Amino acid sequence: MKLCPLACLKWLLLASWCAYSLGYFFLRFPIINLVDVILHGMLLMLLVGWFVVAGNRILRGFRLNNTSFSEELCLSFGVGTAITMLVVFLMAAMQALYEPLIVGLVVGVGVGLYRDAKALCLRGHHEMMGVLRQPHAKGEVIFFGLSGLAGAFTFFAAATPTFFFDALYYHLAVPHKYLLLHGFHAIPSQDFSNLPANLGLLFLVAMSFSKTLLPQLLSWAFMPITAFTVFALAKRYWGARMALLSAMIFLLIPAISISSTLAAPKGGLVFYTMLS
Repeated sequence: MKLCPLACLKWLLLASWCAYSLGYFFLRFPIINLVDVILHGMLLMLLVGWFVVAGNRILRGFRLNNTSFSEELCLSFGVGTAITMLVVFLMAAMQALYEPLIVGLVVGVGVGLYRDAKALCLRGHHEMMGVLRQPHAKGEVIFFGLSGLAGAFTFFAAATPTFFFDALYYHLAVPHKYLLLHGFHAIPSQDFSNLPANLGLLFLVAMSFSKTLLPQLLSWAFMPITAFTVFALAKRYWGARMALLSAMIFLLIPAISISSTLAAPKGGLVFYTMLS
């Protein structure tokens, strides 16, 4: 089917108008600083990896031999973040919340766990290659592509300045105040300061590295991690193919996608509930 010259001209004008409008908008209102987003994305990967490796080291003492590798990773992240929250809680209670101390503690423990991280990465690469070599149906490939798009769009949405009222009012504001005052303090104008939230303490760790994008990106990270937890749970009972579809369907739930772009505890609540 050939397009007539007039139709080609119309499509060309439409494409030119869209390109000009979008270009003008982003030049006037640069929403995303791509280099900054990439750097924060790398920092997020390192922080999430630290939680997994630290939790995995603790889990080894329980000798959970009946778990798959996917289940082990999910449990490791859950244990690693829980222990981190407890340590930060004790530091805040002792008025010892100092950014250099938190960063130094994370870096020091990370150096000590280098061999564990290397071994875990090698196991993960082996498992991932095994999954990729397996044949996948056309529907699975389509779901996988849609899930990748959902993850990418929500990531870039989460990498924008925080506008969510609850985050500005207490999810991020209260932990930031604790960090400035080096511990728990009563804030008369903020009732929620009397209830230090678990995810808020985790955001506090992210704030020690970067106060701009990292706390909100850490909130976003619970979406793919929870999807991986859904995969691990479904794989135990219904096999890898059904587990893959279950995880992809979870990622495509609109409420999950929307809440993942906000600095809120909703993602953490879903993750720990699923993990339990």
